[in-house]
Amino acid sequence: MSTKSLVFFFLAVMTPVIGQAQVQIKLDPTIKVHVVNEAPAEQYLSAQQARLELPNGEHQLVIEKVVRLRDAADESFLDSSDALILLFNASDEQLTLETPAVDTRYELKTFNRKPKAYLLDANGNKKDLKIDTLIKEGFQLDRNYIAEIQAYNQTESKAALEENQSEPAYTFNESNKGSSVNGQIVQQEKADQKIVSQMLEYWYQKADEQTQQRFKSWINQTH
Repeated sequence: MSTKSLVFFFLAVMTPVIGQAQVQIKLDPTIKVHVVNEAPAEQYLSAQQARLELPNGEHQLVIEKVVRLRDAADESFLDSSDALILLFNASDEQLTLETPAVDTRYELKTFNRKPKAYLLDANGNKKDLKIDTLIKEGFQLDRNYIAEIQAYNQTESKAALEENQSEPAYTFNESNKGSSVNGQIVQQEKADQKIVSQMLEYWYQKADEQTQQRFKSWINQTH
């Protein structure tokens, strides 16, 4: 096969792949992406995990800022911020996602209280970006970020995906008959209960201790 033929073959094979990533986001080296649009981030990360490749449209990320800090004995150690939710729209552009520098425990605590992130276009202009914290109280050795963000997206929180808020639970039409309808309703009810369980856990973990105690008392009174 000639060199020219090889070039045309390579372009023919690669063009569909290249065309799928209309939005490229270069990541701040301290940013770890866990979830993209309720899916594992690995599906969208480049081989070096330094860039996200996304289609055009609305996107939601769950990220952490991972930093190396020093203790009083000048020993270095890794620490991470709270999990953050970022919501934005992007189309046919190359962007950069940045966060402020964090070098001390105090700066990390400040970042967690008032998280900041910047999505910049090629000219350095800031794009609209909604930011929220994905809260989970208690020990956090292993978190299911996908389940947590799915529960979050059933709320009206500021960084929730709008398509999940407006999705109808079940639509009846004349073609749904007999056992088929019953089966679909049962499946939907099971799915609804899963969402209810996730939402209860989310709001319970988000509540303060007094509210949690009231919630427990109400459960005990109704059972």
